[in-house]
Amino acid sequence: MQFQFYKKTQYFFIHLCIRVNFKNGQMKKEINLQISNPAECADLFKELGLELYGHQEKNRVSWKYKNWRFDLDQYPKMPHYLEIEGESEENIVEAIKLLRLEEKIATPKGEREVITDNYHLDWYNMRF
Repeated sequence: MQFQFYKKTQYFFIHLCIRVNFKNGQMKKEINLQISNPAECADLFKELGLELYGHQEKNRVSWKYKNWRFDLDQYPKMPHYLEIEGESEENIVEAIKLLRLEEKIATPKGEREVITDNYHLDWYNMRF
């Protein structure tokens, strides 16, 4: 189970994304919630026995087009990072061609691997 909080300062809301039941690298379910009181949510997690182990700050802009989702993330101390979600690998390659990004570096790695492997940054402590 994986928990992620997103704080969007432009409109100020806190978004909680819970990803559950990873099997063979595939996510079974994603639950998204708006959090109005982050302190109470943190207390709930502590009561459930969860431990805070990392802090990531990022700025995100998201778009949807046809059956794709594009997330442009800015993390501290690294270039912007575009994540493309689609129905299949072939569908994502189609989006890459549509955006004329064939010459750019593309990877199936998740953001944690990109941050640690490519930029040698501490994924557990990403602060602006």
